[in-house]
Amino acid sequence: MVRYNPTLWHLICGKRRTCQSLVVMPMSVFCTRGDRRHCLITATVVLFSMAGFLWVLELGGYIAAACLFALVVGLSVRYRLEEPRRVNALVRQRTSALQDLAYRDGLTGLPNRRYFNWYLEHYLPRQRVALQSQVVLFDLNGFKAVNDTYGHEAGDALLKFISDTLTTYLPQNTVLARLGGDEFVVLVRDRKGGRKIQTVTRIVRQAVSSALIFGHHRIQVSASVGVSSAVSGVPVAGVLLREADQRMYEDKAAHYEESAVAGQA
Repeated sequence: MVRYNPTLWHLICGKRRTCQSLVVMPMSVFCTRGDRRHCLITATVVLFSMAGFLWVLELGGYIAAACLFALVVGLSVRYRLEEPRRVNALVRQRTSALQDLAYRDGLTGLPNRRYFNWYLEHYLPRQRVALQSQVVLFDLNGFKAVNDTYGHEAGDALLKFISDTLTTYLPQNTVLARLGGDEFVVLVRDRKGGRKIQTVTRIVRQAVSSALIFGHHRIQVSASVGVSSAVSGVPVAGVLLREADQRMYEDKAAHYEESAVAGQA
């Protein structure tokens, strides 16, 4: 073990206060308040290196001590020069996480209304002429009764069940999103004259009407569906959703009318 040699310290530092600043200085130079982990790593390396430097110097190896000091300074400078790269990587990681939170529905994991509107605004102007974009908007008939009868946990389970089923069975090249509440939307891209929209509409109705077993209860609802197509020259998300919303409520009115007739019969 190397003993503390006051003569050697004063030879190097001149005064005790100057000597203390020699040890404290690397911490203040190489450490930042917001980066405690890197601060501790740098401070530990510097302190151990200073101890080694003094030990080598005590043994009379001035050249070796100078080489060790130069090596420590070089490594410390390199470490600090790489700091912007680490900061940029951390910023990209945090930004990606925030974007995911901003554009994803917390319950179902599907894209939310904000993402769907952004996607439409960016995709529609770039779509090929041979392709046609159509929107299938739907909500759940009887969803409020499910919440009132079985509780909101049952309603959440039903929303997850329907979203998982649709994610599994919807064809490729479609975008499923939850707009809020019990309202969902599917963007369908197909060649002009294609029949994919009929397939998607059928899958939506079948998936929504599938029965969910929640505890000892069998929960089943139906879907009101509205379809709209992107018109050339008017590729606006709001227009597509408004048209689909209007047709969805027409379908809902027809559904309630059929239910009323069936009840009277």
